[in-house]
Amino acid sequence: MGKVKNRFGSFCWIFLLCMGATLFGTGFSQAIPLTNTHVDYRGPVATVSINGATQSWYTEYSLYSDEFGLLDAFCVENSPADSRYKYELIPVPQSLRNAALIVDQFFNGSGWSKAATQIAVWEAALDTGLEITEGFFKYSGGMADQVATILASLRSYPEIRGFLSLAHSPPGSVGPAPSQDYLVKASVPEPATMILFGSGLIVFAISRKKVARKQPL
Repeated sequence: MGKVKNRFGSFCWIFLLCMGATLFGTGFSQAIPLTNTHVDYRGPVATVSINGATQSWYTEYSLYSDEFGLLDAFCVENSPADSRYKYELIPVPQSLRNAALIVDQFFNGSGWSKAATQIAVWEAALDTGLEITEGFFKYSGGMADQVATILASLRSYPEIRGFLSLAHSPPGSVGPAPSQDYLVKASVPEPATMILFGSGLIVFAISRKKVARKQPL
């Protein structure tokens, strides 16, 4: 019995050491590599203004991978779409919180069109404010009223209620890259969850050890 307890305690410490090395080595983020990824994009096309330059952007995206199949995707970067890039799934960064809140409402039955939701996501992700007719990113097309309604919804929707992740490309990169990132409905293990699980293992191991010491020989 003593050997079993010792082995369990050793397992707990080895697990925490490996978890700690993983978390510190990846900047406290857990990434899921995606294989055989393919990005598809289609209309309707929206005419937008990026820092004063007029551009035409597709507004409906999807991302395929062997791990998750075909997922609805929402672009959060001002970069060309290209299906050749590799992707990884990571937790949504705080900088994309407003964009993620918009996407979460879409997946929870908001009734908004995907195109209008995408334009609102661009405003939230690319601009410093939430005014669609001002700033770095501007749009004044036929969906402008619906986009404004979507952006206004952020005042009464304080937290994400579903499972969202960021499809990030290229894997392991930091900062601007020549590929688009996408918000998708998929789950990635949060570091805090892993730490809580590991802490529970340690407490359990210590309590078992104390109980064993109190037992008479």
